[in-house]
Amino acid sequence: MLENLKRLFQTDVFKNFAKLLSGTTLAQAIAFLIYPLVTRLYLPEEVGIFGTYMALAGAIGAIATAKYEQAIMLPAKTKDGFHVLLISLFSTLTISFLLFLIIVLFFPFLAGIKIIYDLNTWTYLLPVSVLLAGFMKSFIMWANRRKYFWDIASNNIFQTSLNAAFRLGFGFAGFSTGGLIGGTLIGNGLTSAILSVKMLTKDHLKRFPVSIKKLKYWAIHYINFPKFELLHSLVNNLSGNLPVLFFSTYFSAESAGFYFLGFNVVFRPLSLISASIEQVLSQRIISKYNESKPFTGEIYSILKGLFLMAILPFILFALFTPAIFSIAFGEEWTEAGRYVQILLPWLFMVLLAGPFSFIPSVFYKQRKAMLIEIIYFIMRILALIIGIVNKDLYLALLLFGITGFVILSYKLFWYLSLIHKNTVRE
Repeated sequence: MLENLKRLFQTDVFKNFAKLLSGTTLAQAIAFLIYPLVTRLYLPEEVGIFGTYMALAGAIGAIATAKYEQAIMLPAKTKDGFHVLLISLFSTLTISFLLFLIIVLFFPFLAGIKIIYDLNTWTYLLPVSVLLAGFMKSFIMWANRRKYFWDIASNNIFQTSLNAAFRLGFGFAGFSTGGLIGGTLIGNGLTSAILSVKMLTKDHLKRFPVSIKKLKYWAIHYINFPKFELLHSLVNNLSGNLPVLFFSTYFSAESAGFYFLGFNVVFRPLSLISASIEQVLSQRIISKYNESKPFTGEIYSILKGLFLMAILPFILFALFTPAIFSIAFGEEWTEAGRYVQILLPWLFMVLLAGPFSFIPSVFYKQRKAMLIEIIYFIMRILALIIGIVNKDLYLALLLFGITGFVILSYKLFWYLSLIHKNTVRE
């Protein structure tokens, strides 16, 4: 076991990942440290309404780029990657504007939906959140392509710090849900602006010649991303946030708040760690694939290392989660710890399978990935419905977690099989 870990630590993937992880770890430490204050400044139901806003903003933000940001890494030439970046940014502007028009024109009708009714006028800020998310993702993928891992790490720290500062500031000032939404929006806005300017100036992107012909070519060349991954991403993002939307509608805003806190305290750090590994790994694997070099052994080494590093902390966390939440966030949030305890097997698979989710795109298997995600989404809805029909929130969470564990296990098996079928033998 020690030999496997030693080999993992010596790889370039791990060294670059360590850069991203340093920023991610510090960012998550900041977020974790402010949560005990947030839970004492805001009520569970206020956190629940904020969670609903973030679920909607996240779902729509996931498709803002039409998924072209995932293709920024793929062209061999930098100038071609730049044109894909422009396509991603233009898609973000278009989708954000269309969302704004829909909200302005149809808000009286949309307000008949309970979750929109609870959000009230905060709904009008959704297009801004979507715009910021799309720009942030696009420039992060550009930074990843250019191997600016320290910039990505510092961006994570800056974003988390600003969000924390504004949320706490508004909370101490006596704001309710608006303090959480407004604080997040201002923090994300400043972070997105700084990252965009940094990338534009660092690579002198303003001097890159823009070709309409190339924009059309790359938009068509990577049409599988909006064709298949758009729906895939929307379903994937909605899938993880289904409990917030269902609980706020069929149980209570308080229960949605419990889930949202647990989700952010545990799932968000895991997903960021997973995304950090994916950013480094995808850049390296795509380069090797384009050069017809083998990389199967490297994939297995990273997978083994992840398993060995995670298994013991997860076992300990499973035993003491409710007590940890009670001490850290106050006794009224112990229930959030119970929610997390039920979902831990699924969360473990998030860490193992997440870093390899780019593999279907490398081998142009987006269609199957989309179909798997749709099946996953339907199964999760059914799991929650069974719990709702039985008026048993714990049953809903248990079935939701089991579904996640099973589907992610299958995904990981499929990713590995794709590698075996399509790569150079080592």
